[in-house]
Amino acid sequence: MKNILLTVIITALSLTVSADDQGDGPNSYNYLNGGYQWMTYSGGPGAVLDDSNGFYTNLMVEPAEAFLLNARFLYAKPDLLGGIGSAEFYDLKLGGGMHFPIGDMFDFYTVIGGRYYKNGLSGVDLSFDDWGFYVEPGIRAAFTSNFEIYLSGTYSYISSHSAVGGEVGAVFYLTPNFGVEVIGSASTLDSAGVGVGARIAF
Repeated sequence: MKNILLTVIITALSLTVSADDQGDGPNSYNYLNGGYQWMTYSGGPGAVLDDSNGFYTNLMVEPAEAFLLNARFLYAKPDLLGGIGSAEFYDLKLGGGMHFPIGDMFDFYTVIGGRYYKNGLSGVDLSFDDWGFYVEPGIRAAFTSNFEIYLSGTYSYISSHSAVGGEVGAVFYLTPNFGVEVIGSASTLDSAGVGVGARIAF
C-alpha cells in the first residue's frame, strides 16, 4: 500500500513539473483549487456557534475564449457553544460569465449563477435552506509570472435575504500549473474566514 501511494505521489509531482504547456500560471482560467478554511461567526449565529474548521473547493473552466464556467463549494461544521451539539453549513455556487484583460497585468471577470446555502441552525437570524442567485465581479492581478493576487465581491439573494460578501487571495505558483494559496473572506451572512490551499491550473 505504501509503495502504491508513493508511486501515485511521484507520478503526480512529475506530471505537475513536466506539464508546462498545460498551465498558464496567473493567467489561467482553467484551474481547480481547494483547501482548509477556518471560519468565525457573528450576529445571531455568533451567539450560539464556536469557530469552525472546514474546507473549500473551486473549479473554473474557460470552455471558449473569454467565457467562463464556475463551481464553488464551502463546508463548515461549527460546534454549538457549551458543547451541546454542532451545526453544518453548506454553500454551493454554480455559474457562468466572462473575463476581460485590462492591460498586461490585470484581468476583470464576472460570474452570475445559482447559489444554494444551508445552515443547520434554528431560532437565529438568517437560518435557511434554499436556492437563490448571486453575482460575483472580480479582478485578478498577475504581478509576476508566478504570483497572483485576486479580489472579488459577491451579491446574493436567497430565501428573501440579500447578502454581500468579499474575498481576497494570493497564489504563488511553484510550477506553471501548481501553486499554493492563502485566502480571506467575509460576508453579511455573519461569517468570516481564512484559508490555505493549493491550485492546479490545466
